[in-house]
Amino acid sequence: MEATEEFPEGETVVPLIELKRWRQLARTAVGGGIGDVLTFRLTKPTVKPTRFTVAEINPDPALEELGHLRMAPGWTLLGISELVGGNGCGVVFAVREHERREATRWLFKVCEAGEVSIEELRDGERKPPKSISVVMNAVEGPPTPESFVQASLLFRELLEYGASWHDIYWGDKYLIDLPPWEEGWDPDTVIRGRERSVTMSSPSEARNALELEVMRGPGYWKAKGELPDHFRPVVIRRGSEVTVRFSTYGERYRVHVLTHEDRYDFSSPMRTPARSGIVFRAATLRQSGFLY
Repeated sequence: MEATEEFPEGETVVPLIELKRWRQLARTAVGGGIGDVLTFRLTKPTVKPTRFTVAEINPDPALEELGHLRMAPGWTLLGISELVGGNGCGVVFAVREHERREATRWLFKVCEAGEVSIEELRDGERKPPKSISVVMNAVEGPPTPESFVQASLLFRELLEYGASWHDIYWGDKYLIDLPPWEEGWDPDTVIRGRERSVTMSSPSEARNALELEVMRGPGYWKAKGELPDHFRPVVIRRGSEVTVRFSTYGERYRVHVLTHEDRYDFSSPMRTPARSGIVFRAATLRQSGFLY
């Protein structure tokens, strides 16, 4: 497929401030457009009290503001989350708008009876009739760099629907364009002033206690994977393949930097990553003190 003016061949850098704004909108699309909600409890003698919540999700207003993604015609979202003590997790399905009530009744029935677990729903072993468990198969976008980047953010927000405490792996990380070991890193301006984490409103005491000189010193970081040339968010077009790459900073257990990478088929209007994973990680050799 030929390169277009909308999406030229090669690497396009995405401004970090835009990436953060899109992330908030993606989060709103998944968790902020909640419609009818059905909550019920399941208590067994041998387990902690469990609360299930089935919610009809309307992502359209936030997707419209994103500007480069939309639900496929006739499709919408349905989420179910589980809260056991302080731990929460969930899963989102794409369903036809006229079949959403039937899917809601199915989730209520099987979960209330204890016939299916959230883990089975997340693994795709069980799902509501006529629903799609890979939600991005029902999300469309034009052939623009913005569309693929926004899809990568929405993809991660969907995977973390209903998550709390130990089940948060994405929401407690900050988007960055500069790693802590390079000159110019300043936690106050890079993190506190520009983005709010799901679990932390400001840098933790653990990071404030770390001296930048030590963080930049040899032997302080242990890395795995090929060190990127830079840590700016990018989208790369090579023929029919599109690669989205960006990095995050986190503090759970150890201060760490991760570089995330998704690959897409440029010719497909659906925004499902063909591959998604971590291509580089670096962590401090000592614990950060921030454990949960």
